[in-house]
Amino acid sequence: MCGRMNIAFYVCALLASGMFSGAAYLPSGGEAPPGTATERKAGGPFREMAKELNLSAEQIRMIEDNRRQHMEQVRRLMVDMMKNRDDLRRELAGIEPDMEKVMWIQQRIKSLLSEKEDSRLQGIMDLKKILTPEQFAAFNRKIEEKMRRRPPLRKMPPFEAPSGP
Repeated sequence: MCGRMNIAFYVCALLASGMFSGAAYLPSGGEAPPGTATERKAGGPFREMAKELNLSAEQIRMIEDNRRQHMEQVRRLMVDMMKNRDDLRRELAGIEPDMEKVMWIQQRIKSLLSEKEDSRLQGIMDLKKILTPEQFAAFNRKIEEKMRRRPPLRKMPPFEAPSGP
């Protein structure tokens, strides 16, 4: 009986963790996520930084094109990652999960995370090609200032398995 309760607890915990996964942060079709053209038209953070860096119209266009492509690629990766996480949750929720399949899905998730990080680095390298060395240095200073003002991430308490037989 306790074994079934433990399994039920783990399945519930796994499903609850899915509610807090990155899928909740994916923009819906009708919304404009922060940093997009809709927000910039209203004087968003990009427009402010463009002024501070004294970007030319051509640089702004190139950055917007680059950002649009980068965001679309990241969105595709996140959708694929959420699909794989859902597949993993479904597989783990079964009575006898296929561990080979579980490990394959987990490897795919790690690969997608790696692709996402590679894409982030490529975005930075592309931005560096667009900006002058002075503008890029100023951009880095602004980002570092922003990161220092940001509140620290909340650390989650360690997971403790339920006690009992």
